[in-house]
Amino acid sequence: MHAKKTGALFSASLLMPIDLAGISEKSNEGRVIVQFAGELGLAFQVADDIEDSKQDTAEEISGPGSGATVSPRNILYYLPQNDARLLTLDSLSRAKKQLLSLWDTRAIPLVSIADEVASKLAVDSL
Repeated sequence: MHAKKTGALFSASLLMPIDLAGISEKSNEGRVIVQFAGELGLAFQVADDIEDSKQDTAEEISGPGSGATVSPRNILYYLPQNDARLLTLDSLSRAKKQLLSLWDTRAIPLVSIADEVASKLAVDSL
Protein backbone atom coordinates (compact mmCIF):
# COMPACT_ATOMS: atom_id res chain seq x y z
CA MET A 1 0.00 0.00 0.00
CA HIS A 2 2.71 2.50 0.98
CA ALA A 3 4.82 1.86 -2.13
CA LYS A 4 1.83 2.57 -4.34
CA LYS A 5 0.73 5.55 -2.29
CA THR A 6 3.68 7.93 -2.08
CA GLY A 7 6.07 5.82 -4.18
CA ALA A 8 3.86 6.39 -7.22
CA LEU A 9 3.79 10.14 -6.57
CA PHE A 10 7.58 10.33 -6.30
CA SER A 11 7.94 8.19 -9.44
CA ALA A 12 5.69 10.52 -11.41
CA SER A 13 7.69 13.54 -10.24
CA LEU A 14 10.88 12.03 -11.66
CA LEU A 15 9.41 10.43 -14.79
CA MET A 16 8.55 13.76 -16.40
CA PRO A 17 12.09 15.20 -16.12
CA ILE A 18 13.75 12.00 -17.37
CA ASP A 19 11.33 11.93 -20.29
CA LEU A 20 12.23 15.54 -21.11
CA ALA A 21 15.91 14.60 -20.88
CA GLY A 22 15.32 11.83 -23.42
CA ILE A 23 15.94 9.00 -20.95
CA SER A 24 13.67 6.01 -21.48
CA GLU A 25 12.10 4.38 -18.43
CA LYS A 26 13.23 1.08 -19.92
CA SER A 27 16.89 2.11 -20.12
CA ASN A 28 19.27 1.27 -17.27
CA GLU A 29 19.28 4.92 -16.15
CA GLY A 30 15.49 5.13 -16.34
CA ARG A 31 14.99 1.95 -14.31
CA VAL A 32 17.39 3.17 -11.61
CA ILE A 33 15.59 6.50 -11.36
CA VAL A 34 12.17 4.82 -11.17
CA GLN A 35 13.47 2.43 -8.48
CA PHE A 36 14.98 5.35 -6.57
CA ALA A 37 11.69 7.22 -6.68
CA GLY A 38 9.76 4.20 -5.42
CA GLU A 39 12.20 3.56 -2.56
CA LEU A 40 12.24 7.24 -1.63
CA GLY A 41 8.45 7.39 -1.71
CA LEU A 42 8.18 4.37 0.57
CA ALA A 43 10.71 5.84 2.99
CA PHE A 44 8.98 9.21 2.99
CA GLN A 45 5.58 7.63 3.66
CA VAL A 46 6.89 5.52 6.54
CA ALA A 47 8.66 8.53 8.06
CA ASP A 48 5.46 10.55 7.67
CA ASP A 49 3.42 7.79 9.32
CA ILE A 50 5.79 7.78 12.29
CA GLU A 51 5.42 11.55 12.60
CA ASP A 52 1.64 11.36 12.18
CA SER A 53 1.36 8.75 14.91
CA LYS A 54 2.63 11.33 17.37
CA GLN A 55 -0.24 13.65 16.47
CA ASP A 56 -2.97 11.24 15.32
CA THR A 57 -6.06 11.54 17.48
CA ALA A 58 -8.90 10.94 15.00
CA GLU A 59 -10.21 7.43 14.32
CA GLU A 60 -7.64 5.68 16.46
CA ILE A 61 -7.58 1.89 16.58
CA SER A 62 -5.25 -0.43 18.48
CA GLY A 63 -2.76 -1.92 16.05
CA PRO A 64 -1.37 -5.43 16.24
CA GLY A 65 2.21 -4.27 15.49
CA SER A 66 3.00 -2.07 18.44
CA GLY A 67 0.07 -2.24 20.79
CA ALA A 68 -0.18 1.51 20.31
CA THR A 69 -3.32 3.28 19.26
CA VAL A 70 -2.98 4.30 15.59
CA SER A 71 -5.08 4.44 12.45
CA PRO A 72 -5.05 1.32 10.24
CA ARG A 73 -3.87 3.63 7.43
CA ASN A 74 -0.63 4.12 9.36
CA ILE A 75 2.27 1.64 9.03
CA LEU A 76 2.55 1.58 12.84
CA TYR A 77 -0.75 -0.29 12.92
CA TYR A 78 1.15 -3.21 11.36
CA LEU A 79 4.75 -2.73 12.54
CA PRO A 80 6.38 -1.53 15.76
CA GLN A 81 7.92 1.93 15.41
CA ASN A 82 11.50 0.64 15.52
CA ASP A 83 10.77 -1.85 12.70
CA ALA A 84 9.18 0.96 10.68
CA ARG A 85 12.29 3.11 11.20
CA LEU A 86 14.52 0.23 10.08
CA LEU A 87 12.33 -0.25 7.00
CA THR A 88 12.70 3.44 6.22
CA LEU A 89 16.46 3.44 6.62
CA ASP A 90 16.76 0.28 4.51
CA SER A 91 14.66 1.89 1.77
CA LEU A 92 16.80 5.03 1.83
CA SER A 93 20.00 3.01 1.73
CA ARG A 94 18.81 1.04 -1.32
CA ALA A 95 17.67 4.23 -3.05
CA LYS A 96 21.01 5.94 -2.55
CA LYS A 97 23.07 2.91 -3.59
CA GLN A 98 21.08 2.58 -6.80
CA LEU A 99 21.78 6.17 -7.79
CA LEU A 100 25.40 6.32 -6.68
CA SER A 101 26.25 3.11 -8.54
CA LEU A 102 25.02 4.70 -11.75
CA TRP A 103 25.99 8.36 -11.48
CA ASP A 104 28.42 8.85 -8.57
CA THR A 105 28.69 12.63 -7.96
CA ARG A 106 25.93 13.52 -10.42
CA ALA A 107 23.51 11.77 -8.06
CA ILE A 108 24.27 14.12 -5.16
CA PRO A 109 21.15 16.33 -5.56
CA LEU A 110 18.84 13.30 -5.43
CA VAL A 111 20.87 11.66 -2.65
CA SER A 112 20.41 14.89 -0.68
CA ILE A 113 16.66 14.39 -0.89
CA ALA A 114 17.05 10.91 0.63
CA ASP A 115 19.23 12.43 3.37
CA GLU A 116 16.48 14.96 4.10
CA VAL A 117 13.98 12.14 4.61
CA ALA A 118 16.47 10.50 7.00
CA SER A 119 16.75 13.75 8.94
CA LYS A 120 12.95 13.80 9.24
CA LEU A 121 13.35 10.65 11.31
CA ALA A 122 15.92 12.42 13.51
CA VAL A 123 18.58 9.85 12.68
CA ASP A 124 22.03 10.28 11.25
CA SER A 125 22.14 10.58 7.48
CA LEU A 126 23.15 7.35 5.74
